[in-house]
Amino acid sequence: DKITINLTITLYSYKIISYIFLRGYKMKVAICDDDYLTCQFIEKAILKYAKSNNITVDIDISQSQKALYENFEEDTDLLFLDIMLPDSTGIEIGHFLRKHCENTDLQIIFISSNPGYAMDLFKIRPMDFLIKPFSENDITELLEEYFRIRIPQMHYFIYKSRHETGKVLYKDIMYFSSEVRQIHIYLVNSKIITIYGKLSDIESDLDKDIFWRIHKSYIVNKHYISTCKFDSLYLVNNQELAISKSYRKDIQTKIMNE
Repeated sequence: DKITINLTITLYSYKIISYIFLRGYKMKVAICDDDYLTCQFIEKAILKYAKSNNITVDIDISQSQKALYENFEEDTDLLFLDIMLPDSTGIEIGHFLRKHCENTDLQIIFISSNPGYAMDLFKIRPMDFLIKPFSENDITELLEEYFRIRIPQMHYFIYKSRHETGKVLYKDIMYFSSEVRQIHIYLVNSKIITIYGKLSDIESDLDKDIFWRIHKSYIVNKHYISTCKFDSLYLVNNQELAISKSYRKDIQTKIMNE
């Protein structure tokens, strides 16, 4: 079956790419849950996955907001965060980290026995939810999901201008805008790179799972969307960008499926 063969090749290729990128990869993980047995279970599953994929992982465990804030490191890659803690909620902590943590690559996985929190957490941009009770396989699948997100973000966008050829990591690009045959590349560090061309010239070269076309003048990196309204969205730097009528339904669908 042709479809089955193509799917198998795609999955096999991903495994090869994952193996190449993950060998020797170093990551920091934080786990915050008031149930220590839950923390230990998650830690054990992560360490098992790390060993089988030749990853170096540093794991910090806390059981309260106070302990998390005292031990939290800015360059943490992944946070498993319980929704309900004795001195706070995961929602409050998530909002605080998104507002004050400069590491925009931080991925948050919420732990809860109630799956009904999804829409309340949109502004926090969680990677996923771990619903209790969960298994070791559930954690493994979330780690695979993390690296499916992380590996493309480690890819580069290569650009050419009159005076230079350069490359910039996907994760460092917040959005593209265009005007009068010029494309402006807005980076997370506030730098702007200007090249000549049209957005349609570069759109096919971008990963459509990461970069969303929202307007004839804008392509945004979905990881930096903070709030989405019917006809516009806000990025994490409070920049508002219009969503044109022809893209609204598609963007709303993508948001709901995130």
